[in-house]
Amino acid sequence: MEERRLLRRRALFLTFEHLLRVGIDPLAPVGGDAEVDCVVRLENGGYREAVIAVATGPSPRWFRVSRLRPRHGLVVVCMSLLGENVETWVIPSLVFAEQAERSGGAFDLNLDSGPRAQALEEYRDAWHYLTQGAVRSQERPEPPA
Repeated sequence: MEERRLLRRRALFLTFEHLLRVGIDPLAPVGGDAEVDCVVRLENGGYREAVIAVATGPSPRWFRVSRLRPRHGLVVVCMSLLGENVETWVIPSLVFAEQAERSGGAFDLNLDSGPRAQALEEYRDAWHYLTQGAVRSQERPEPPA
């Protein structure tokens, strides 16, 4: 259980690091019982939220989200942390819920299974689902492409 908590924390830090590198100041909800892990302010005055899912279970690309309320403006950042190799999928929550299997109150998504993994390949490293339209800091230059 402790290892899983540390992996989630590492995935959250990696998400924040990515956002900071592209000039976005992420927000973290206060309190340990939040339904989201990260919030990004949008130029239109709204917000986009993210839930972080770390691979657990029988395969290195098996993601479980226990408390997911799929909706527009919420993405699931799925990270597989295998040693130094990090694989990331940024999936809109409505797509995640549609593709996942329900297990009790949780959503399980296995990206090692052939057709499903291929169908969701477009979400691999698709950070734009989280960053598009986000307010960017004026102090940091854009990183090179």
